[in-house]
Amino acid sequence: MGCKVWANKGNVYITKGKASRYPCMVAHTDTVFDFIPQEHLQVYYYEDKVFGVDTRTSTLTGLGMDDKIGIWIALKMLEEQDHLKCFFPHAEEVGAHGSAKATMSFFRDVAYCIQCDRMGNSDLVTEIYGTKICSDQFLNDIGGLMGKFGYKPSTGALTDVYQLVINGINKSCINTSTGYYNPHQMDEYIEARDIFNTLDFIRSILALLGDKTYDLPRSYSKHAPYATRSYYTPACSKPAQAKQDNNTWEVYNCCSGCGHYTVIVDDYFTLCQACYDQYYADLFFTYERRARQGVKKSSSLEL
Repeated sequence: MGCKVWANKGNVYITKGKASRYPCMVAHTDTVFDFIPQEHLQVYYYEDKVFGVDTRTSTLTGLGMDDKIGIWIALKMLEEQDHLKCFFPHAEEVGAHGSAKATMSFFRDVAYCIQCDRMGNSDLVTEIYGTKICSDQFLNDIGGLMGKFGYKPSTGALTDVYQLVINGINKSCINTSTGYYNPHQMDEYIEARDIFNTLDFIRSILALLGDKTYDLPRSYSKHAPYATRSYYTPACSKPAQAKQDNNTWEVYNCCSGCGHYTVIVDDYFTLCQACYDQYYADLFFTYERRARQGVKKSSSLEL
């Protein structure tokens, strides 16, 4: 396909064609589930649904469609488009560590980013943890397509495009529902019709926007997550402030985890880097433990 492919720190970067600006597809390569040898993994198709069974235990198992579907859609677009960039980071499920260490020079000539890493069939995530990740102009320009394919603006949770915005990509990003359900649970399944609807939606966005650039002004979280603060956190009296240094923004505040007045890397929970790393390490451990044990559809995650 005439692609330039390179890897750095576990992340994969692909550029197809020569252009002044490129749309960019994003999809993470890790999953919360343990690897199951092919001979022990049975994939079942029931009507429009697809799900997996571990034949060693005769129990349901997740297929890791978060984010295998996103990878598939990105590769389909790479196959179809003349000019496109793809970013495949690792370690999204443990706190978007791959994206946090992304080589940001790769994105200097990116026009906008699209990630397909959201459950369901109708969400188009434009805001995460109170931070806008796409411009009003971008949303306005694809409004007709959103109506046609059944998407609506939504808030979302941590994923790679959010981390890229925090890194300072300064380009509009979105994350779309992709057709998987019950993510991170053993009864995960996909709806084929929703996957192909997403594929057609993304294909239509690229056809409509091409390489038009959608800048994203720097912004901060609109609200402070007071409800997430620990009453046992040491007091910190210095006021929140922000500064600009070498064209990157550093937000200073009192970390809700350790109480230190320092650089904040997670606006939602107001965490410093050390507490951020520990929180998502604990979260991943819980996911892994429950994936091994199996979880019910109605169960919720508790740390």
